Amino acid sequence: MRKVVLLALMLVTLIFGVAGASTSYGTLTLRVLNHSSKDIQRVHLGWSGTGRWGPDRLGKELLKAGGSISLTDIPPGDYDLLFVDNKENQCVFRNLPIYNNRSWVITNEWLSRCPH
Repeated sequence: MRKVVLLALMLVTLIFGVAGASTSYGTLTLRVLNHSSKDIQRVHLGWSGTGRWGPDRLGKELLKAGGSISLTDIPPGDYDLLFVDNKENQCVFRNLPIYNNRSWVITNEWLSRCPH
């Protein structure tokens, strides 16, 4: 019994230690790299499957073609991302798991599959 309790404590310590190392106050960062030829005017995040979008994460910034931006303070979870270019064309990427700090790349190929 004592070995089981000790093993359980070690496992909990390992899990929370690893999670704490990759997050800051329970939030994460998503680095978006724009490898497309289009400038992105707005980026919105929403919990996957809800159809509701949070505020524009770019604010007054523009995610230029060839550029990148870090979106911070994201709680862990599965997200849908809405990208809007300067002509108001929208493209949605669905079910992006964000459970660690990570990157995601916008490409011309991916944008070409979005309805306009």
